Amino acid sequence: MQYPKRLLLCYTLPLALGVNLVLALLSFLAPLKSAKAQIVPDGTLGAESSIIVPDNLNGIPIDRINGGAIRGANLFHSFSQFNVSESNGAYFTNPGGIRNILGRVTGSNASNILGTLGVLGNANLFFINPNGIVFGSNARLDVGGSFLASTAESLVFDNGFEFGATNPQAPPLLTVNIPVGLRMRENLGSIINRSRARDNTSKIVGLQVPNSQTLGLIGSVVNIEAGYLTAVDGRIEMGSFADNSLVRLTSTKTGYVLGYEGVKDFQDIQLSQGAFISTSGNGGGSIQVQGRNVTLSNESGMFADTLGSQDGSGIFIRAEQLTLLNSLVRANVFGLGQGGNVTIETRQLLGQDGARLSASTQGNGKGGTVTIRASESVVLEGESPTGFQSGVFSVVEPGATGDAGGIKIETTSVSLKDGARVYASTQGNGKGGTVTIRASESVVLEGESPTGFQSGVFSFVEPGATGDAGEIEIETTAVSLKNGARVYASAQGNGKGGTVTIRASKSVVLEGESPTGFQSGVFSVVEPRAIGNAGGIKIETASVSLKDGARLSASTQGDGKGGTIAIRASKSVVLEGESPTGFLSSVLSVTEGSEDAGKIEIQTASLTLKDGARLAASTFGGGRGGKVTIDASESVVLKGKSPSGFLSGVESVVAKGASGDAGEIEIDTASLNLRNGAFLTTSTLGEGNAGRVKIHASESVVFEGEFIQGNLGRSVGGVSSIVESGATGEAGEIKIGTAFLTLRNGAFLATSTLGQNDAGSITVTANTFEIIEGGRLLSTTRGNGAAGDIVLQVQNSLTLAGENIGIFASTDAGSTGKGGNIFITGSPQTVTIRDGAELSVNSRGTGTGGDISLQANSLTLDRGTISAETARERGGNITLRVSDLLLLRRDSRVTTNAGTESQAGAVGDGGNINIDTRFLVALPSRLGGSDITANATYGDGGRVNLTATGIFGIEFREGLTPFNDITVSSTFGEVGVVEINQPFNPSQNLVDLPVNVVDPNDQIAQNPCIQGVGSEFTITGRGGLPPSPNEDQSQEATQVGLVESAPIVGTQRQEQKAFSGASSIQNSTSQISSPVVPAQGWVFNDKGDIVLTAYNSTVTGPQRLPKNHGGCPAR
Repeated sequence: MQYPKRLLLCYTLPLALGVNLVLALLSFLAPLKSAKAQIVPDGTLGAESSIIVPDNLNGIPIDRINGGAIRGANLFHSFSQFNVSESNGAYFTNPGGIRNILGRVTGSNASNILGTLGVLGNANLFFINPNGIVFGSNARLDVGGSFLASTAESLVFDNGFEFGATNPQAPPLLTVNIPVGLRMRENLGSIINRSRARDNTSKIVGLQVPNSQTLGLIGSVVNIEAGYLTAVDGRIEMGSFADNSLVRLTSTKTGYVLGYEGVKDFQDIQLSQGAFISTSGNGGGSIQVQGRNVTLSNESGMFADTLGSQDGSGIFIRAEQLTLLNSLVRANVFGLGQGGNVTIETRQLLGQDGARLSASTQGNGKGGTVTIRASESVVLEGESPTGFQSGVFSVVEPGATGDAGGIKIETTSVSLKDGARVYASTQGNGKGGTVTIRASESVVLEGESPTGFQSGVFSFVEPGATGDAGEIEIETTAVSLKNGARVYASAQGNGKGGTVTIRASKSVVLEGESPTGFQSGVFSVVEPRAIGNAGGIKIETASVSLKDGARLSASTQGDGKGGTIAIRASKSVVLEGESPTGFLSSVLSVTEGSEDAGKIEIQTASLTLKDGARLAASTFGGGRGGKVTIDASESVVLKGKSPSGFLSGVESVVAKGASGDAGEIEIDTASLNLRNGAFLTTSTLGEGNAGRVKIHASESVVFEGEFIQGNLGRSVGGVSSIVESGATGEAGEIKIGTAFLTLRNGAFLATSTLGQNDAGSITVTANTFEIIEGGRLLSTTRGNGAAGDIVLQVQNSLTLAGENIGIFASTDAGSTGKGGNIFITGSPQTVTIRDGAELSVNSRGTGTGGDISLQANSLTLDRGTISAETARERGGNITLRVSDLLLLRRDSRVTTNAGTESQAGAVGDGGNINIDTRFLVALPSRLGGSDITANATYGDGGRVNLTATGIFGIEFREGLTPFNDITVSSTFGEVGVVEINQPFNPSQNLVDLPVNVVDPNDQIAQNPCIQGVGSEFTITGRGGLPPSPNEDQSQEATQVGLVESAPIVGTQRQEQKAFSGASSIQNSTSQISSPVVPAQGWVFNDKGDIVLTAYNSTVTGPQRLPKNHGGCPAR
């Protein structure tokens, strides 16, 4: 991981002397007025005019300025020219009781102050020249109070008097109080400061006023060209405004505060060539700058640092546009006092080439807040030639105990590019500051610097720090992170990481990676050796898009808990693709330490993962993996693979060597669609258990796999919970509830164990469930653990169709675990297993097979198999309860065979088969027939219990034949048991006899042709019908002899039920009389029974001979 460089330049004075010094010297050589002192009174004050007296002060030639008009505590001077040459001075005499000295220049020339301008006392000095004021590189101030230089036309007093330069008047004789304003007129000049004068310690201070006083430069245009302004613990005022404006003056304990409420149009202020203004001191002082375009360039700076125990006041800049070019504005804390704030109010803020705004603390005091209010835009980009990134910083430095103040940005749009950053961190014991960005339209973070620093918004607890990191809050319409840009909250020390909250009413788009391979994204991280918890990530928007390797990541690599990633997108969440270096677009929650990973929660209308995108919550250490929860009201779609072959998917993994459990995966949606090999999986390769997968889709779930080219029969794609080889954890269960579920094209729904513990169970609740085209539902064991159970609750239909597909709860060869069970409940209307499909709980290892229980209205096996076979142990049990029809056709099988390996160790008995149905129908087959078998090799045959009203096309046999067979045989053991129950209710289908006895002559036709087509014969009572169309009437049935004739012997084969493996076949011989003589009447015998007769009992005379009626016409 790459960490930000220390911002050393932010905390040292810019002392660049090379190029800047040359530029300053060139500026000094520019054309100016005379280099010698030129101070000329103008006579407008009459007898109270100024008096210029040459003098010497501390070895320096000076002009002492005496005289002037005294009004109360104010002393007025008026000049036609006022210049001070280099190495010379001009000092105003300060009579007793005078608090303010006010000088004006009424001539047409600017004033050039190249030497020293001072006051012989502690009075404040006001100096106005509408034509302009220039301070040379060696100019200095020697005053005891505040100093204000202005190109205003006049000073305004509270009684309305204006001490003006263009319409000069003497002050009224009445007492004049302190000045309350500066009046700007037309065509005003500029103020230029090039002063780099040094103090007694050789420190560059430029123009300096005493501690806790005000230094003000107020003009039409104010330029600080390599110059310095210093007011320790005091106040610096810089204002630039246009014609016809009034700037108010308010007296304070530190001098004056300027108010710009009456200014309509501002002009420009520039600090260039290493210009520097500072109020740093025990209490930090304050700086106010107001202009139209305010520009700091070439390592220029404004400092209001708090060095002692007093609180700082900070820096306030108001401008139409504020431009910072490789320059610094800061209000840091180095002492006990609270730092001042840095406040920017502008239309546009542009920071380039290492521009910085900073409110940090290196002491015990709390840092100030950086507040930026930009009505249009904030643009920060690039880094300085020395490698410092443009940005806004709120930092608790190493050794500091004070909290950082934080960063607030309010604007229309924010753009951070080419390494620019908004950065809040703690490297000491104090808490990091919160970063709040509110941009009504957009926040764009893009790229990295030439030295490899990513653009972004950062909140850090640095290594060795004990304070918590601050929060990051972004609120806007659209957020875009591109080409490696990041929003990053990290805990690397003992403090808690900050939470990242992004609210974007329209969209959040993260895409790509930087040229050095850093992915764009939002991160909440507990770094190695850290013990603080990660803060988490919250995103609220309409749509979220992660492209080309971008990621959202909440992870812990130390002892702290990972943070939760919560995404709420009203429309969509889309993850797609991979970066050029192979990083997948992803949402990750990972723990590598002893604590738990955070959760991943996504709430949206539709979620799409494609082209290799991933959601992953995993554990590589002792902590538990995070839970993945997806709530998508419309759809969840996972599809495709990346160019490098990675499949799209959602995973929760316990890595090898990890002891923590994997988290769960829970999806609630209307439609879930996995295509092209996409997957959902929980797995364990270590000691921890794999997580549970729970899916609820109100409309449909479609799993569509992909067959691997060049690997016949192998496919990818589906849902799985796996205990990998060598793992000791358990697989999780899988639960799916939906209206329609389909697995096709090799897709799988699987739990399996290759290790010591059991595979998880699978539960499916659906109206319709189909597995086709190579799909598989399976719970298997390849190790010591048992396969899990499969429970299907299906209402309408269950269809398994195709080769190598089906439902399996089996054990593989070499395993010792028990096979799982399959339960099909819910009484589906139809269950169809066809075209080679299987329903199987087979055991190919040394463990016992599982059981199958199926309830349905109808079951069709059309070249299908239901199997509970075992290789060595006892066969499983199969129970089929089919309320209507069980149909077998095209070599279908129901089997619980045991000992399929045919080895001496295969001693298991055949299993049990219980079938309860209305009709069992086995259709003829072309090949080996459809069979129901419970056979064994070395063990005993199993047991088949068959209860059916009707059984057609299949019968018990001692061994398999080409026909439809029921077998319970054993090669070396005892034969099993077949029990067939065919219940019959004699009360069904009864017909009531007529109440009135009718004349038999009217009912029995004498013409046999009429008899053949028009007669009825009703039989009721015992012996009326056989139980089956395949059986003869029972021996107890009443027999009525009709005619006497020569017998013809016929043999009929009747199969009886087999008990204990014994088959009983009985031959019966019946006398069949031919030809048949029609009955002519009926009589009562001596027992009272009715006997049909061949003659009419009501007619006398011979009737024994049959009548020949000739041939009957065709029917």
